[in-house]
Amino acid sequence: MDRNRWKAQCQILICAAVLDAAILGLMAGTVQVRAGAADSRKELSLAEEQAILPDTGRILPAGSPEMTAEEGKENSRFAALGSVVALTFDDGPDVYTGELLDTLERYGAQATFFMLGSNVEKYGADTIPRMAALGCELGNHSYSHPNMKKLSVDDGLAQFQMTDDLIAQYNNGQGATVVRFPYGNSTDDLLAEIGRPSIMWDVDTLDWETKNVQANISAVLNNVSPGDIILMHDIHEATVESCATIVPELVNRGYELVTIHTLAAANGVDLAAGETYYGFHNGATNE
Repeated sequence: MDRNRWKAQCQILICAAVLDAAILGLMAGTVQVRAGAADSRKELSLAEEQAILPDTGRILPAGSPEMTAEEGKENSRFAALGSVVALTFDDGPDVYTGELLDTLERYGAQATFFMLGSNVEKYGADTIPRMAALGCELGNHSYSHPNMKKLSVDDGLAQFQMTDDLIAQYNNGQGATVVRFPYGNSTDDLLAEIGRPSIMWDVDTLDWETKNVQANISAVLNNVSPGDIILMHDIHEATVESCATIVPELVNRGYELVTIHTLAAANGVDLAAGETYYGFHNGATNE
């Protein structure tokens, strides 16, 4: 091999090595950019799964009953969210409540349970800790479902106190944060003494009457709108079965299924003791 040909081949080999190094460098940069984008998505997903309160530094689970109206406004997740509704279940817990909790957990949803003390005695140990773990809100629906208009204030308060004491056994000593009067019947005197917000509803599925899966599905999906409080009863098998369709369909439509306190906060409302609320639509309570 002559000297000139040998030098030419060396130059070719050097150029090839330089080109390979450049390609490897570009690939490494691309991997870093992609990794950075993936990390950003992970961080965004985490932020979306938590209610991060910028001024206080508090981090609450999604659906936390502790969130105030001001925190709800400040929190980007809920401030930007227009389609927020609250599923509420009365008269439980019961044998079907565990299945309902399975559905809520599967779709990352929360609900508010207005419980009877007589049923907490039977099923509370198996359901209340799980409700709390899933971020659901615990409500008080009296002990034995009497018409409060026929009771004295003292007897009415005793109904709620007994149920609070039972709930507290399975909730780290804490009773219910909201109440719902049986049949929606209360008196001004009892309401003034109850010490918590009273929650009504603006979508009544009548599930207790129809006991029909498709009727329940239609009652919710044909009437729901942002800010609604939806009334159902987890003591009925048909209701729990219908929720296996209702919950994912609401999620598919872009609804966030939250607790009563979170629904109020997302609409700029601070719930007050002794006040009655029917739903939350741009701050209105439909009283």
